[in-house]
Parts: sequence; C-alpha cells; structure tokens
Amino acid sequence: GTEKIKLNYIEVPVNVLYHIPLTIGKIFLGGGPYVAYGISGTDVSTTSGSGTATVNNSADIKFGSNSSDDIKNPDYGVNVLGGLKLSNGLLFSAGYGFGLANLSNDSSAKGHNNGFSVSVGFSFL
Repeated sequence: GTEKIKLNYIEVPVNVLYHIPLTIGKIFLGGGPYVAYGISGTDVSTTSGSGTATVNNSADIKFGSNSSDDIKNPDYGVNVLGGLKLSNGLLFSAGYGFGLANLSNDSSAKGHNNGFSVSVGFSFL
C-alpha cells in the first residue's frame, strides 16, 4: 500500500542575508533558524488486498506532546537560501529547511521535517 501525509505549518524564519552586487542586480545568500507550529494535516493510506479490492483510509493529524497525538508541536530547524534580485526588483530564490526537532511521539521512532522551496517575487524597495 501507500501512505501520504500532508502537514500544514505556520513558520517564522529569522534569516540573515549577505548581498553580492552584480551589474544586473544582486546575488543573496543566507540562512538562519526557524520555528513552526503545526495547524492541520491529513494521513491518507491506500491498501490493496488480493484481487481487485482497494481500501482508502483518511484521518486528520493531531499535533501535540501527548502520546495520543500523532506529531509533536512545535517544529524547529535551520534554513539556507540563495537567490538573485534583479535591478528592476524581480526576485528569484531557492531554499532548504533542515528540521531538527524529533516530531515522533513514539519513543522508538524519529521523524523530521525537511523542505525545499522555490519562489519568484517582486521587491518594491
């Protein structure tokens, strides 16, 4: 079978950026810590038995520190990022977040959030 877990967090990053001037704009590199609070999530699993029977199960994820909760809250970790800010204000960036918190409420298991991000934006400053 398969299992797909979707988690939704509110994240507060504190990143420090270093800018390198170019003729077309600036390259920026940086990173820093983050803390994130889980607000919702779903766990969808699909199992196939013998023959053609397929069973789909879906459950909401519960966040907290009790053993009955699915995932610990909050999450924390470190971000790294880099990108390009063009002279006209257009921004391109990519980053990666390394989760450091063990989010499993099962003492025999470990679970961490890691995430890759890509963004396009515009700076008015």
